[in-house]
Amino acid sequence: MSRMNRGLSPAQIVRTGLGRLPEVLECRRQFANWSEFARLYAGLAEMTPPFVALGREGFTLEHREAADLATSWQIFCAQSYHVPRGAKIVLDLGANIGMFSVYAARVARAQRVIAL
Repeated sequence: MSRMNRGLSPAQIVRTGLGRLPEVLECRRQFANWSEFARLYAGLAEMTPPFVALGREGFTLEHREAADLATSWQIFCAQSYHVPRGAKIVLDLGANIGMFSVYAARVARAQRVIAL
């Protein structure tokens, strides 16, 4: 967040941080090394690739650049995508590096994930 907060007053930074508390708590629930993940995502630490996030559901996510961190944060911590738990089929069209596919299979427990 430090890179994103340039030009904001201290009060605005605190409000922004408090507004993202649910995301941080979800990150803690999803990842064993959540504090390192959150610091990297917020720009409070320098990433030395690869950073491997250790999912509590038995998966790992390899991050090679900041865009990978932003993608996995949106999927796993901000929960920007909804998959009904136990969905029969999930189509991941434009799967890119497969993070949403991992989310659908491991966290939402989709029965089948098709990634293109």
